[in-house]
Amino acid sequence: MKLFAIFSIVFIALFSAGSAIGQDNAKAKDPLCDDCAKRITGFLDASEMEVPLDVPACALCKKNDVDMITVNISCVLCNACAEKGNVCMLCLIPMAEGWPESLDDVKGLPTEKLLFVSNRDGENEFFTMNLDGKEQTQLTKDDFVEMDPAVSPDGKWIVFSGNMDGWWDLFVMDIRGEHLRRLTKSAGAELSPCWYPDNKTIVFMFQDNMGMKLCTIMRDGSDMKPVEMPDEFDNMEVGYPVVSPDGKKIAFVAGQRDDEMSWDIYVRDEKGVVVNITNDEFYNSAPAWSPDGKKIAYSFSDDVGKGMGNDEIYVMDSDGKNHKRLTENKFVDSGPNWSPDGKNIVFISTRDQVKEGIADVYIMDSGGKNQINITNSSSKDLAPRWVKADGKK
Repeated sequence: MKLFAIFSIVFIALFSAGSAIGQDNAKAKDPLCDDCAKRITGFLDASEMEVPLDVPACALCKKNDVDMITVNISCVLCNACAEKGNVCMLCLIPMAEGWPESLDDVKGLPTEKLLFVSNRDGENEFFTMNLDGKEQTQLTKDDFVEMDPAVSPDGKWIVFSGNMDGWWDLFVMDIRGEHLRRLTKSAGAELSPCWYPDNKTIVFMFQDNMGMKLCTIMRDGSDMKPVEMPDEFDNMEVGYPVVSPDGKKIAFVAGQRDDEMSWDIYVRDEKGVVVNITNDEFYNSAPAWSPDGKKIAYSFSDDVGKGMGNDEIYVMDSDGKNHKRLTENKFVDSGPNWSPDGKNIVFISTRDQVKEGIADVYIMDSGGKNQINITNSSSKDLAPRWVKADGKK
C-alpha cells in the first residue's frame, strides 16, 4: 500500500529489552496504574479476546480455571486480578513514574520550532530545528522505532506511534521528550494519530488483519473507542485522520480494499455525515487543515502503480472546490503541514536526493512560492510538524 509505505516507514522488529521489561513487570511487587486497569477490564474485555486453549495460570492468583484476558504475547491476567489492579501487564515499562500531577502543568517551548523524524542516527528518532533549519537537535534516543508524530495544538505534547515489541502502539510525551507514557498495547497497529483542539483527545488509525478503521483515545490512555462511520465504509480501508481546527470535522483517507490505485479524501462532520471531497480516480492522501479551517492541503498522484512515485502537493477549499497545485517536479512532494499563522507549509521532498531513499524537509509559502530545503541531509527526514511557542495563540 503506497500511502502506508510513504508515511509509515515500518521497521518490524522484536526488542529484547521490551521483552525483559515485560517479564520484570510480571512480578507482583510492581503496581498496576489506574489507566491500565481500566483498559484491561474495559476495552480489552475477556469476551472480546481470543483465549488460547492452553491458557497459563494467572500471573497473580496462579489459578487457571478463571476467565483470562490476553495482555501481551507471554502473559495473561484473569478478570479478578485485573480488577484488583495489582500488576501492570499493559505498560510493560514504568512510564507513569514522574508523570505530572496535572497534565496541564507541562510547559511548551519558548520559541517556535519544527519537529521531524530522521534516521540519521540509524533508527527513526525525533529531532527539532529552527524554522530556517538551523540548530537541528535530537530529541529522542530510544530503544524502539518511532514515527507519525503529532504535536498538540498548544505545542506541549507529542503523540506518536512506536514499535517497542513488534507491534505499533501509541505513546505520548511532552515536547521536551520527557514524561513518556504508553497509551495502547494491542494485537494490531495504532498509527497516524492526531489531536483534537482540547489537547486531550486523540484520533488515530487502527489496523489489524480485518483492515483499517478510526478510533479515539484520551491523552491519559483511557476511553479508547471506534469512530462511528456510515455502513458504506465497512468494506473500505479508512485511515490517516486529521481534525479540523474547531474540532467539529475529521478529514481522512479511504479506499476500497482491493483497489490501491484510487483513494479519496473524505470529511466527517460532528453528526457523522461523511462527504467525499476529492472523488476522482487517482490517489489522494495526507490531508492537512489550514489553521482557519477553510483550506485543506494534500498529496495527489495520478501514476500510482507506474513506479514513478510522483506525488505532488495541492490545496483545496475544505468543501473540495478550487483545487490548486503547489509543487511540480518528477520526484515525491508529500506530507504537508501548515504553520500556525497559515502563511507557510512544510513538507517532505525527494527532489534533492543523492541516493535512493533520501528525503528532506522543505518549507514554502502557502501559495506554493519560495520552496526551500531546510534539512539538507544525507538521511531520510520525514513528517515535519510545526511546534507552537508556549503561550502563543
